[in-house]
Amino acid sequence: MLREYENPLPEEVQNRESLSIQIRLYQSASFFYYDGKDCYMLSSESQDAGAMTATVLRADAQTRHFVGEGTYSGGKVRVEADASAVHAQITVSSDTDLFTALPEDSWYMLDVRDAEGKMLRVTECGADGLRTLRADLEGTGVLPDQLTVSILVESEGEDAAAAPSAPIMLTADK
Repeated sequence: MLREYENPLPEEVQNRESLSIQIRLYQSASFFYYDGKDCYMLSSESQDAGAMTATVLRADAQTRHFVGEGTYSGGKVRVEADASAVHAQITVSSDTDLFTALPEDSWYMLDVRDAEGKMLRVTECGADGLRTLRADLEGTGVLPDQLTVSILVESEGEDAAAAPSAPIMLTADK
């Protein structure tokens, strides 16, 4: 699956209900030969194979605001999220300095799942001062009804990261 798009969309197309796009297609062939000793490869030049046209409907036309409270590292946290079918932004805040500096090879991370347990993919996550953690995520393609968030610390080169927070249930803010 190829997910390559400008985010946010250019201003002139942001409020459209659908976009009609053309995707250029190219083809080439590669041939491999192994003679028992050496491997050889022959590749053809890339050729134009036409274009594919698609209509993409506006997936984030509807967004929901979610809130929830829980604990992390002994302190109380409030979690807020704005989520659509394709994107989510999450802010974790505390009245105390919970998000202290970590060793160079460690970072804060969120595990975010919808009501069916499908994981939203984190594209960016980090502390914004000592009391706030922010994250951008890709959605699952379906507008969530509920989100569950766990806060954890991941480390480079280690299989076992620090224990995550207890899951924090976020419900839609009415």
